Amino acid sequence: MTSKSKELIAAFVKYLVGYRGIKPSTASSYARSLAYLDAFTPLPKCTKETIAGYFEKLVREGKRQNTIRSYQAAVKAFYGWYSFEFGTPNPAEHLRSVREEKIFPNLFTREEFVQMVEACDASRSKAGLKKAAILCILADTGMRPGELIALKMEDITEDMDCWRVKIRGQLTGSTKTSVQREVPFAAEYWTGYWWQIQYKENRRPTDPVFLRDALRGGFGEGPMSQSALRALVSRLKDKAGITHRISPYSFRHFFATYSYINGMPLLQIKMLMGHRSTSTTERYIGISNSITKRTMQYNALMGVAAPDQAFKKLVRINKQAMRALKDGKVQKTT
Repeated sequence: MTSKSKELIAAFVKYLVGYRGIKPSTASSYARSLAYLDAFTPLPKCTKETIAGYFEKLVREGKRQNTIRSYQAAVKAFYGWYSFEFGTPNPAEHLRSVREEKIFPNLFTREEFVQMVEACDASRSKAGLKKAAILCILADTGMRPGELIALKMEDITEDMDCWRVKIRGQLTGSTKTSVQREVPFAAEYWTGYWWQIQYKENRRPTDPVFLRDALRGGFGEGPMSQSALRALVSRLKDKAGITHRISPYSFRHFFATYSYINGMPLLQIKMLMGHRSTSTTERYIGISNSITKRTMQYNALMGVAAPDQAFKKLVRINKQAMRALKDGKVQKTT
């Protein structure tokens, strides 16, 4: 990087933090993004064409869309400041943002969930009970991985009919917070592990529900880490013979989708998942034939009787037209 580019980036960061009130961490991220562009073409020499070529290169290299969009935000902000400061044309003024394609979550089925639970070998070891309990509570509550790790013994309400978990809203390993709530869950894969930690180990109310694994077997000190949770789910998925990707967050999609299929109202799913808006919850529900068929039974005209002969005739004409289209007997007119 040239000294000129370093001076420009330093001045831009100072402007962001001092004048715009941007967090230093965000400003540092912008600076790194600009350094990558400078390695492609020095910042003062960038043109509209070179900037477009740089982002085309990132796309060809397979960079994630969110990453590219964050780079674009940094470049747009920098050249907006640069053009105002030095009175030059803005080469990034008409930079087109990379559109993020809407991808439905890669859901796993109930059968695949059972396969992963069986892969835990819960009947053979205490560690197996722990693995099965993790899968159970993730799938049956829809909680975030960070919320699972933050669970304390006092957050579990013991009830043989309907267990409940209190999610306090603090995510372990993150500065973010979620909505506090209490969520019921089934005990089918849970009671064995709870009996182990509550009555055999006599853990204190403030102890983590899921401790980190010790280096030589057993349980260590402190809560389980996010990376350990991801590695556990990945190992169980591979052991169960599942080829598509499954992460701890996939269980959140699993909970939302199958709760909706089973008839739970969307508003209730929103509350249990800790969302502030139902539009967020809708993004978690995967599209499937089961949902489509279930939705059709609530169609506004489903089962409505034809009010008069004219309406019946219209229905009959539409059916004939659809049949003709299907048989290829109708030519498209212009």
